[in-house]
Amino acid sequence: MNKAYFFPRFLAYGIDILIVSIVASFLCYFIPVDNYNALRNQLNDVQQAYLNHEISDEEYLNQTALITYDLDYASVPSYIIQVALTILYFVVFQFYRNGQTIGKKLMKIQVVSDGEHKVTINDYLFRAAILNSLFTNLLMIIFVLFMSRDYYFYASFTLQMIQIVLSLVTIFMVLLRKDGRGLHDLVAHTKVVMTD
Repeated sequence: MNKAYFFPRFLAYGIDILIVSIVASFLCYFIPVDNYNALRNQLNDVQQAYLNHEISDEEYLNQTALITYDLDYASVPSYIIQVALTILYFVVFQFYRNGQTIGKKLMKIQVVSDGEHKVTINDYLFRAAILNSLFTNLLMIIFVLFMSRDYYFYASFTLQMIQIVLSLVTIFMVLLRKDGRGLHDLVAHTKVVMTD
């Protein structure tokens, strides 16, 4: 089986993210979020005050950190829905569809084992932990629920930077490796191939 090149994989991923995002947005529409708009406006006001040199760098960071914590805390139900949909779609659905999501089916690509073993649901979970930020999103939920407001902003920022680095490493690996395997493929012992 021929390896799947970057462009079909990228398109498949975009289609899949769009599907999950639409379903998540629909489900989150029915969850009331108290003060979300007021907090967004408050954050915009702080940013504008900083741009107008009305507050110092330290005041800007302190106020942004507190408002970000309140925004993320109010968004926990949405984050939980996003994590649940990621697991259902990129782990369970893909497992039962023999390595294909809707995006992969449309792009005629499939996740297969890199060896002789069959791809397990745990393999798909490892892939999602890296590729779909599943691990990062779970930690963010834990951080916002159990971490002090004073430390949350810096911990979440660090976690997001780690996820960006992992994503960039994965993209470059898929682009540059002969077998087209990314970090998520190496961890899960999988590869993505063309189905035709």
